[in-house]
Amino acid sequence: MPYFKYGATTFTLRTVCLFLSGGSLGSVDALLTPMEWATWLATIAFAAAVLLLHKYFSAVEGAPVDWSDGLISVFGTFTGQGFGSSGEWASGRILLLVSEVLFMLIDGYYGSAIVKFLLRPPAPSVHSGDDLANSDYFVALHEWWLLVREFEIAPEGTALQKLWVRKVAPPRGPGVFTTNRLADFLIQPLHAIIGSQEIVYKATAFLDEDQACRVHELDLAPLIHVGPLYGKHVGYTEAFHAGVLIQRERGVQQRVNSKWQQQRTECGGDGSHGAGDPIGLEPVLPLLGVLLLGIVLALAVAVAERAVA
Repeated sequence: MPYFKYGATTFTLRTVCLFLSGGSLGSVDALLTPMEWATWLATIAFAAAVLLLHKYFSAVEGAPVDWSDGLISVFGTFTGQGFGSSGEWASGRILLLVSEVLFMLIDGYYGSAIVKFLLRPPAPSVHSGDDLANSDYFVALHEWWLLVREFEIAPEGTALQKLWVRKVAPPRGPGVFTTNRLADFLIQPLHAIIGSQEIVYKATAFLDEDQACRVHELDLAPLIHVGPLYGKHVGYTEAFHAGVLIQRERGVQQRVNSKWQQQRTECGGDGSHGAGDPIGLEPVLPLLGVLLLGIVLALAVAVAERAVA
């Protein structure tokens, strides 16, 4: 092209694939991850304290229990499978009340945390363009000519070439789609869309919260820097070129892109979908404080009852 020259890059083309993961899946990890290690330690410490006091109170009342019976009784109380005998003393009944409160803590907080964890969408099975080409996904490509051309002329054996031949180009693939059709295509099971970042992000504007939380994003190609083409002898090209560079250096283009470019629809972030963060100590501290007071009260009542007896 002896009569033309390129100007400074005005925008960067990012080729993105979006797809929805499957529905929620359970996991053995759900038994452990809903609580942080500190919460687990606090729960186990309270259970151990109740076990020791239960064994001590039983011995004082003249009806001692061995470790195995005490452990089964406390474990049954904490899991809601049955409540152990409180004995005749008020201290034992206070201890039983503490056990029941701790069971409600476990059943409420821990149970709800498991549900949130199980509602997390599973991790994606597609991590690269090659994985997508070998997957069961149906893939649609946006109709923009520059993007389509990148796939058509992709070298043999590359991920773009495999996707074009196996997934996009008819008759094996659905072909190229308009922006509006991409949105309808994306929400179907095992369907993926490919396009520039701004185009595929527009397709997420029609997703509900559950779908938005199941969206996975994949970069398929290196960034393409796009700039204007000038005639070599056209006036003011150098001034325009310098102006674009100044805008890039001062962050003007980045601010314009952040303000006007379509952003991807994200999860609501209320914890009902997606992350499922484990429960730490802070949310349950009031309840743990009540349990601690209950154990102290049981000890004080036991001392008083023993003194009277």
